[in-house]
Amino acid sequence: MVKKVDSYDSGIGSQNTLAVMPTGIIDEPRCINDLDELARLIILEVFKPNNEFTVNGYPIEQIVIGGSPTIAEAVNERTPDRIDVTYNQICFRRYLDDTKETGDGYSIPSVKQNKALIGYALYELGKISISSAKELDPKDDDDRAKLTTEVIKNISPERYRRAKKKAQSKRLDRITDDFFDNIPNADHALIICDQQCDYDHLTSHAMNGENKWVKYPTGCDGTVQLLQINAIEDSPISITQAGEFDPRINFDYDPHEISDRTRTLINQWLPPEQQKPAPPEAPTAEANSSSTAASPTT
Repeated sequence: MVKKVDSYDSGIGSQNTLAVMPTGIIDEPRCINDLDELARLIILEVFKPNNEFTVNGYPIEQIVIGGSPTIAEAVNERTPDRIDVTYNQICFRRYLDDTKETGDGYSIPSVKQNKALIGYALYELGKISISSAKELDPKDDDDRAKLTTEVIKNISPERYRRAKKKAQSKRLDRITDDFFDNIPNADHALIICDQQCDYDHLTSHAMNGENKWVKYPTGCDGTVQLLQINAIEDSPISITQAGEFDPRINFDYDPHEISDRTRTLINQWLPPEQQKPAPPEAPTAEANSSSTAASPTT
C-alpha cells in the first residue's frame, strides 16, 4: 500500500525523486474511467522504453503523486519494487472560503471573492441551519465532509477552479520546496493536463518558480515534462463523468445512452436517490409476438 508523504520521509535524494502532478479533470478520481491505462501513460511518458526508470540520467527511486492515492496505487502496480510510490493530497475544499492573503513579497488571490460562505450552499439545499452555515469551516475535517458532490455542483465554476488551482499549487510547493523537511523533495516533475482546463499555474511554478497561489514558489531543479491526455474515445478520462462531477465542465448527456460501465462508475459516487437509472429493456421478440396474438382483429 502506498504511503502518504506528510507522515513519511524515505531519505531518498531530490535528484532521484519525481513529482507527478495531475491537473484538470485528471485531478478528480471520479472522472477517471481506467486507472491502469492512466498509470501506463504516465510511466510511458516519463520513462521512455529501455531507459530503466531514469530521468535525464538520474535513476528514479521515488515517485510522489501530487493528488489522489488511487492514482498512486495504480502507478505503484507498474513500477519496480525498488521505487517508492507515495502521494501528497490536499483537498481543494479546504480553500473554498479563502480570502486574499498578503505579506512580505506575496499576494495570494481570494478564492471566495464576493461569493457567500460555502456553508450557505448547504443551507440553500436544506442541509443545515443558517446559524450552522455561518459557522461551517472547510478547513475542519468534519465540516469539510459535509461538502458533498451535490454541494460542490452548486458553486460557481470559477470558485471551483480557483480552489483547485490553490490546492494543486500547495501540493507542488510541498514536494519541490525543501522547507517542508517531513516531505520528500523532488527535482523532477511530470504535469498531467487535459484540453479542458488550465494548467499554467503548475508549469510556471515548476519551470520558472512563479505561482501566485503560494507564498514562495521555488520551482524544480531538474527536468519538467508535460503529458496531455484528452477525453476522447479509449481515453482513461471521461468527459461524461466530468460533466457529472466537475462544475467547470458543461456536458449534457442522456443517462439512458451511456454504457453500463460508465453508469456504474458514476453511480458508485452518488447516493441511491441520485443514481442514474438503467434504460428500460426493449421488448423481446416473444413479448411482441404475444402482444400481437392478444390484439383484437378487425
